[in-house]
Amino acid sequence: LRPSSLSLFALKYTYNPSKSRSTPATLSVSSPHILITWHLPRLSNPTILLLTLFNYDYADVEHRVALTKVKVVISLFPVLTRVSAGPFLAVTLDDFRVRVFSSERTPQWIQRLRGNLVYTVLNGDTFCLDDLETNVVLSTIGGRAISDDDTDEARQATDVPKSFQNGSGDSSNTYNDVLVKGAPSEEGQRQPSKGVGEEAIVSMNSSRWHIRNFKYRQYLFGTLAAQLRRSWDGERGSFVLIAKESRWVQAPRPHENS
Repeated sequence: LRPSSLSLFALKYTYNPSKSRSTPATLSVSSPHILITWHLPRLSNPTILLLTLFNYDYADVEHRVALTKVKVVISLFPVLTRVSAGPFLAVTLDDFRVRVFSSERTPQWIQRLRGNLVYTVLNGDTFCLDDLETNVVLSTIGGRAISDDDTDEARQATDVPKSFQNGSGDSSNTYNDVLVKGAPSEEGQRQPSKGVGEEAIVSMNSSRWHIRNFKYRQYLFGTLAAQLRRSWDGERGSFVLIAKESRWVQAPRPHENS
């Protein structure tokens, strides 16, 4: 504790409606370190409050969210001081990971985020794109053998990169990390084996992709890698998205600059 800062350590909150210790908690929020720093705003630096959460982790029955660091900066009249044209509140998320356990129980905030992003990709304006690669595999027959223990739980563990599974690890995932383990090689020389299941795989990789929708919301992706898998003979599938150096910006409208 210092006059200008406050540190909180080992914070954790769990909720269990059954009140029984033997029953797993349905909600858990934790952060080993929270740092709150106050600043005296000046014309050169109008920051008044800085909030930093380290290794934030949130989990419930529907999804899990993990971040290595959350940084919240509150500034006092940044536009009037001519330091920044941005909002008074700026949030930076480092190594942000989300895992949804079942698509049928996708949280509402993820549905809205997904809907806005999909609409922007399909209907928005792309004003910067350095590279875009797509790959479609209609059948993986002969590319992956399914063993007797290939249950939904086992597939959940293998279909997702390691950094998505435990909310930790190196954030320098590459596009190859998203690719499915056991996907057919380009030569197609892998022979079919007993119990092989067919899946359709759609993969996409982009570099420096900037898009904007009609609400002047800009999605700025440094690198973006995504893969959708869908089984032909069942209702199961998976989707993995890895985005690096990404920003969401509310751009000013043309009449606001006049």
